[in-house]
Parts: sequence; C-alpha cells; structure tokens
Amino acid sequence: MSLKRKVFIHLCIWLFFFLVNLHALEKNPYYSLPSLNLSVLSVLIQLLPVVLLFYTNYSILLPNFLLKKKYLSYFVLLLIATTISIFIKQYLGDFLKFNQMIEFSTGSYQATLFFFSYVPLILSTALKVLDNWQESESAKLELIREVKQTELLYLKSQMSPHFLFNTLNNIYGLSLKSSPETSHAIHQLKDLMLYVEEFENHQKIA
Repeated sequence: MSLKRKVFIHLCIWLFFFLVNLHALEKNPYYSLPSLNLSVLSVLIQLLPVVLLFYTNYSILLPNFLLKKKYLSYFVLLLIATTISIFIKQYLGDFLKFNQMIEFSTGSYQATLFFFSYVPLILSTALKVLDNWQESESAKLELIREVKQTELLYLKSQMSPHFLFNTLNNIYGLSLKSSPETSHAIHQLKDLMLYVEEFENHQKIA
C-alpha cells in the first residue's frame, strides 16, 4: 500500500471517530459548550485515548507479539492497554463533564465506551493484517522479478559468442557432409534465439 493511500485511510478513520464522538456529545442533554470551537476541542481531547489505543495495537502489539505468534503476551498487553485507555477516557470524560450522560442513559454510555474501546482495536488489527498481506505480495512479486532476471541473464550467457561459434561450426560441419540434420540444427538455433527474445519482452513463457 502506498504511503498516500495509507495516510488517506487513517485520516478517514479518524474523521469517522471524530464525527461519531461529536454526535454523541450533541446528544448529551447534560452537556453544553458556549461555542463550536470548544465542542471540537472537547471531542479531540476525548479522542486522545482512542488514538493511543489504536496506534499502540497497530505499531507495537501487533507486529511485535501477535504476528510473531506470541499470543499470550499479546492478549495480556492488549488487556492492559485497553484498561489504561478506558481509564484515561473515563478521567477525561469526568473532567469535561462528558460522562454525565451516564445519569441519563446507562446503556447509551456503555455502548459509547464499548465503541471507542474495541472498534479501534478491530480497525487497527484489520489495517495491520492488510498492510502485512500487501507487503508479502510485493515481496513475492519482487522475488519473481529477480528470478526472471536471473534466468534471463543465464539464457543470455548461453548465447555468448563462444556458444554461437561452436553451434555455427557444428552446423557448418553438417553442411559439408550434406547431412539431413543441418536444417534441423539451424531450426533449433533459431528457436533458441527466439525464446531468449520472447523471454526478455514478456512476463511469462509457456
């Protein structure tokens, strides 16, 4: 995945979380701010633990533990990171009086907390798996290209002047003897040179 596409995907994710958080803020009957700027600032502050959890999983836990098959360590550290993220979000929510919505609707509050705790984990895991798959595919294509290049160099080495001299000398000897194999030898040489040319100009050869 190109850097521009990766940045675009991450920006879309955070725009999504921002809008969801802003919508939850507007629906809270106990929370009001005098201006839009303060509302936006409040939402951005609320997103800090979400960002922390997302990139802790994406950049540290997944590549260093889960993808290396250290499953127990991964889930223990993930539990710790999630607990810390929830604690920070609770603290910021209390500080901004955002958590007063729990008095209004416990189910709504728990759903919001669940959403901002586990959805980032799901998305970060999906993105990292996608990144690894694309990197693996790119490495595979690069390996195929290198093998093809090596085979081409090998074929070209077989068509060295020394090789051509020996082949033509053999064909010349056959022609002096008026051997019926002369035309066959010339045909084989032509096919070999044609194969090298096709191999260089195409991705695949049957």
